[in-house]
Amino acid sequence: MPSYADIIKAKYPEARGNFEPGTNFEVAQSLDDEGHECHYFLLWNVPGHEQPTFAELDAFAASPEYLAAWGARLKAEAEKTVNDWANQAVMGLKILEPELFYVAMVSNIAFRLLEWSTLGKPEEVDPIRFVVTHAEAQAYSETSAPGMTPADLLRLQEQKWNQMQQGFAAIVYKRRVALEKIKLAQPGEGLEAELAAALAELGGV
Repeated sequence: MPSYADIIKAKYPEARGNFEPGTNFEVAQSLDDEGHECHYFLLWNVPGHEQPTFAELDAFAASPEYLAAWGARLKAEAEKTVNDWANQAVMGLKILEPELFYVAMVSNIAFRLLEWSTLGKPEEVDPIRFVVTHAEAQAYSETSAPGMTPADLLRLQEQKWNQMQQGFAAIVYKRRVALEKIKLAQPGEGLEAELAAALAELGGV
């Protein structure tokens, strides 16, 4: 559940929060003689408002309006975490497999792969329709892959394209599952645990 600082900031917009310039309230906590946690005010200086009791704050925190606002904030933070994770996961693929992203980013390659597949993936590749493929295959043939043909290059690029798609698919799947679980989570006592569980499932790719 939210902290008393969060509850106070929501109930009294004039209260700026602990340890900030212009602080006008501060809540502390300790254990009583029986070991139970108790809260108390070290400072209350919110113009126009008497110091509330913690029972009043608890009642406000349980109100539908506050729970909805609190839940919306937690969900927005969780969604940002998911999207940040997805961006980092994609960046990880770029770092670990830069050649995959060369294939992914050059739209001409995707078009050529589609055209070559439509033609039945012939071994004889038209040098006019596939002029870039011929040029790159020649570069490979003269350096690291002697004898590479345009058809060999297209097969290699098709393999990398499929690998890249699989990597993207894993990221997209996990991102969507997490976002949907966040959307379905209901405000209340178990909200934080639900969101934490959804984020924990992201893991690696």
